[in-house]
Amino acid sequence: MNRHAKSVWNTLASLKLTILNLVLLMALVIMCTVAQVNLGTYGAVHKYMRSYWIWWNLPGTDYSLPVFPGGVIVGSLFVANLVIAQISRVKLSWRKIGLWISHAGLILLVSAEFISAVLQVDAQLTVEEGQT
Repeated sequence: MNRHAKSVWNTLASLKLTILNLVLLMALVIMCTVAQVNLGTYGAVHKYMRSYWIWWNLPGTDYSLPVFPGGVIVGSLFVANLVIAQISRVKLSWRKIGLWISHAGLILLVSAEFISAVLQVDAQLTVEEGQT
């Protein structure tokens, strides 16, 4: 592995990146929760968690600026960080099985949300009174 690739690998495996991802995810959860008042549940989740960037509309113009990474970027970076850190730092052994299981659970949780967001279909079923 060349020096540049090793530097990128070490950055993606760093504990500092893990902490940054967790702080960004907590901020996204708080912003999404507060935004549910005006946007509703689905609107807030779409704007904050299922977007690449959170945009701020400049008042009086048609322009928008990206002001915060969205859930797609933060979640993808978090999964990459967990996988690379797990591969490079933790040896597979029975003594470390709890660590492997907890990291695998986090990876599965974030990956399943991404798959759910991509594949989900929203629909309504109308059932009239007296129908089954």
